[in-house]
Amino acid sequence: MRRGPRGTRRLITTAAGFGLAALVSITGLTASAASHFTEPSRADCGSAHVIVAAGRELCTHGDDSDLRTAAASAEAPDTADLLVAAGTATGDGSLSRRAIPCHGDGTSGDRIAFYYGYLAGHPNRYSWARARLVTAIEQANDIVYRSARESGGWRYLRVLTDTRCRPIITPIALPAQAAHDFGRTVSAAQGAHLSATNRKYVIFVDTGYYCGLGTLSVDDRPGVMNASNTGPSWARVDTSCWSGPTTAHEIFHMLGAVQASAPHYDGTGHCTDDHDLMCYQNPGGRRLMISCGSMREEDRLDCHKDDYFNTAPRTGSYLARHWNTAESAFLYGGGPARPVPPAAVRSAAATMSTLTGAQLTWSAPLNSRVTSYVVTRNGTVVQRGMWTHFTDTDASAGASYQVQAVNEAGSGPVAAATAALPLPAAPTTVSSSGTTVTWNADTLLTAGFALYGLGADGTLTPITDVDASARTASDQTFFLFRSWTRYRVCAVNATGQRCADTP
Repeated sequence: MRRGPRGTRRLITTAAGFGLAALVSITGLTASAASHFTEPSRADCGSAHVIVAAGRELCTHGDDSDLRTAAASAEAPDTADLLVAAGTATGDGSLSRRAIPCHGDGTSGDRIAFYYGYLAGHPNRYSWARARLVTAIEQANDIVYRSARESGGWRYLRVLTDTRCRPIITPIALPAQAAHDFGRTVSAAQGAHLSATNRKYVIFVDTGYYCGLGTLSVDDRPGVMNASNTGPSWARVDTSCWSGPTTAHEIFHMLGAVQASAPHYDGTGHCTDDHDLMCYQNPGGRRLMISCGSMREEDRLDCHKDDYFNTAPRTGSYLARHWNTAESAFLYGGGPARPVPPAAVRSAAATMSTLTGAQLTWSAPLNSRVTSYVVTRNGTVVQRGMWTHFTDTDASAGASYQVQAVNEAGSGPVAAATAALPLPAAPTTVSSSGTTVTWNADTLLTAGFALYGLGADGTLTPITDVDASARTASDQTFFLFRSWTRYRVCAVNATGQRCADTP
């Protein structure tokens, strides 16, 4: 995966156990992937290549087999290099495996998901491949762990696992056209619903055209909202490079390494200060410099811990102020997941408490991070904050309210409520003295009172209306026209009325 210029050590990482013959075979493979990618067509890809998958533009660093042309034309590496290149040895003597740790149910939250891809017209060799792929995954996990220990922390790959904590590797059929086309590979993955926002996808493709490729996000902002801290992202690793270092290399492209603002950025998504997992002499990139002398750093992340990975960056340093892959939510021990917009608030309801006041209430959305709620009334914002209620002192019956939960990722769906005006309270202690009727009342929801004559047969005759402050009314009807024997007093508002009768 990583090669120095002429006169320096050259390393080609292939699958573990391939031996010297494997090196010969990979140097004869198709070299640069440059002819398979267009030049950048949008600013947010920076100097990265652009592919189109399912109509969507994606950034990628290009195939890491670009190094093969340089390796084939350079002088033959020495024996130690061949052992490292074949994946059978590293600077500290071995490529260790580290089992994926158990974490939760193995599937929830942000996870790296692995697939075995076989091409149409070719056999499905999943049974043969699985053990080799598990080895590559566990080697990659060990690289992450040992790299984290170098800065005093701990990290593991957050892998999609079964109930026994074993990596899930799912077979997936790919169209024949995907063999020579990363964009078609990603399109096929999307067509198979490999597009969840909480997944990074690694597809081990059973062919030998590429070495490894991965999509990347050009975003060096620190913190949880970095574009690399969410999915979906896709990487592809072909058979000649089924190894822990290659797997880790492509995963860390998806996690955000190496950004163009990094101190040792090489111009191609990698770095220049070798020995380092993400640094090699990429054609078109800046000149590689051997500044980290230990050979073991070839299988470690960020040899000086100053470009893309450090579990404890110094205050004010580049990684303290920019995106640090050690904070990825796709690593155990990393940072929190990038939030998605909240779900809709629940049980939004608005009720008039007075004729000009309303109480709007709601419940928080389920399983959502919320930083505030926004309330609008008839299209105008009337409240922002963390309260789950709003008291409107300038309300009217039928007013329309909308509530949205908000977080760093955006606003959730609108929950609507219309101000409901309850019926007024019925008058109390209604009595009459001759033709004068008196009563008591709670008038918070009362617009006025209506006085009726109540006949023995239940017939109602309107007599008079008075305002909400009144507590008495008189019957001015000429006595010969009175057919009622009692009176009824009703509290009235726009919704209706409630009444009480004289004894």
